[in-house]
Amino acid sequence: MIRLGIDLGGTNIAAGLTDETGKLLCRHSNPTGVGRAREEILSDICRTAAEVCEQYGISADDVASIGIGVPGSVNKAECKMVFGTNLGMNQVRFEEVFRPTFTCPVYIDNDANCAALGECYGGAGIGCKSMVMVTLGTGIGGGLVFDGHIFSGCGDVAGEIGHMIIQVDGEPCNCGKRGCWETYASASAIIRMVKQAMEEQDIGSRQIREALRNMNDSAVAVKGASQDMASQNKAIVQEITSLQHSSQMMSQGMND
Repeated sequence: MIRLGIDLGGTNIAAGLTDETGKLLCRHSNPTGVGRAREEILSDICRTAAEVCEQYGISADDVASIGIGVPGSVNKAECKMVFGTNLGMNQVRFEEVFRPTFTCPVYIDNDANCAALGECYGGAGIGCKSMVMVTLGTGIGGGLVFDGHIFSGCGDVAGEIGHMIIQVDGEPCNCGKRGCWETYASASAIIRMVKQAMEEQDIGSRQIREALRNMNDSAVAVKGASQDMASQNKAIVQEITSLQHSSQMMSQGMND
């Protein structure tokens, strides 16, 4: 029995096939291309899913189920992303995205919840009944595992720790608030801070890493922004640990 997982990120759409034991059989990805029309991105999600099947040599009919992790709040009963902050996509029913190519059941959850559950059962969190997962990327997400199960809270939105306000009247966030954690400590945040420090407009996370590796003139600005981000992350993670008192705290990221 083959299952298909999709990770919809701000940078990439990643797809993977697993067997019934959770073993990864094949993976494939395409750029998300945030900023394009929503219909184009949704079409590319289904295309990426079809391409990973083709790459492994199976048909869409061989897939028993699809699970997709999305960067936003969800309604799991309706397989819907309600609010996709960093993608600019709201009220998307993902079961419809895969039709008619795939006819199997489709399940949805927040991407950080998916990451947390994956680590709990197949990664660094094996053996932990309770843990917190912090995902650092284009934004910041969080997944809460209690007694081996994802804690989704009221309305399936628990764990959105990236939108905790850490600075009153701070930097504007895509969610509509100001001063959210992800506006100070995500990949997008560090790029913004480096741009401000360098007065440079053409820089991304890859260029930042290259600057650090090469220790060129950009490295000073990068180092300062990185230290600011590390300080913010350390303080917030300590607070989360105090609040939840879990047996494991993990972080993941950053990606291009």
